Amino acid sequence: MDPLSLTASIIAVATLAENVVTKLYNYCKAIRDCEEEVRKLMVEVNVLSGVLERLARLVEDEEENGSKHSEDEMMEGIESLDAGGKCDPKVSSTPGYIPACQSTLKEIEIILVSFERKGARMPVNQQNGKSSKRSLFSRLSKHDLKWPLSKAKTMEITRALERHKSTCVLALAAEELSGIREVLESTKASNQIISDIQATTGKILELYQSKETNEILKWFAPVNPAFKHQGCRREYQEGTGYWIFDTEEYKTWWHGSNMGLWIYGIPGAGKTILA
Repeated sequence: MDPLSLTASIIAVATLAENVVTKLYNYCKAIRDCEEEVRKLMVEVNVLSGVLERLARLVEDEEENGSKHSEDEMMEGIESLDAGGKCDPKVSSTPGYIPACQSTLKEIEIILVSFERKGARMPVNQQNGKSSKRSLFSRLSKHDLKWPLSKAKTMEITRALERHKSTCVLALAAEELSGIREVLESTKASNQIISDIQATTGKILELYQSKETNEILKWFAPVNPAFKHQGCRREYQEGTGYWIFDTEEYKTWWHGSNMGLWIYGIPGAGKTILA
């Protein structure tokens, strides 16, 4: 399906849910001691609104990143959970849980809008001194704000919202798992690159350890210091440097313990020969 149509559909339903939450809040605030089932309804719509907003952002991000996940990947196993869905996915480009969720929210909105319209028709001079800037619900009396649905019907709508919420959570998880799958595939590709590098490095090591390489390394073998030492000993003249043994520094060092003696000279002074 076209990801743009899915994103737009979810955003539209999320906006509707947010509006319904605001109206329900104003209704409960105006009547104060409203029925408990209406408050539960408000809480469920509020939670659903948050899930829809999260799902809309995620689908939009997928679209911007150029993701091409199919609807089957995202919706696998979800349609069967949404008992309120009346949209055939073969006919519509939008998953069935989206219009089903919208239909349930519309049912609540119609009730709340009817209250607002009734409040809007009330003259300003009949508001018992209340400010006209307050919500339209506050203009009505408790009798006028009586919830039109039975407790059973209200709870039925609440349960429908819970099903829609569960379906949206599954869709959200499916999208997040798709993102995780992409990360794992990227990691797999990186591991393959590392494996190729390791294989290339092994071939290079094999090359350095070849017979021809060993022969070249032997030809470049380091100089043996023993030959240099023997040559310097032959050039040494008996008695040269004995004056050092008469210096106070040498005597102090000789009779001391755990001491060092540093003898230095300019290049060519004969340090190597004396050593």
